Amino acid sequence: MNTRTCKVCNQEKQLKGFYKSKTFRDGYTPTCKKCIVRRNAVNRKGKERRPDTLSKTAKRIGKYDKDYLADWYNKQFKKQKGCCAICGIHQSELGKALSIDHDHNTKELRGLLCNSCNIGIGYLRHDAELCVKAYNYLRIGD
Repeated sequence: MNTRTCKVCNQEKQLKGFYKSKTFRDGYTPTCKKCIVRRNAVNRKGKERRPDTLSKTAKRIGKYDKDYLADWYNKQFKKQKGCCAICGIHQSELGKALSIDHDHNTKELRGLLCNSCNIGIGYLRHDAELCVKAYNYLRIGD
């Protein structure tokens, strides 16, 4: 069998129109190359978050409802010009949306961060003095 039907566009296509993958029994992805490329392009556009994507964040922060968070996110996104508040990388260059950073004690919202910066300050326990010590440590090498 040299053809299969794409699960997204429902068109029957030659196997060369599908990526090879050891994950699937027959060795090919269930979605055709064209549909995968289209989906990835949409995901990478760096669009503003929609209110329905904020429900996990709203639960984690707890103090705010998702409509307020969506509003805040969109305003902050414009204020930061779509860039991470720490490293300045634009969301369109990232694989995912900017994260809402907040003070874990007071639950106050601080800004939008890329995943790397968000994880970095998390590893530094959101401690400003520890961040300064890390900065000074890195500066010693200069």
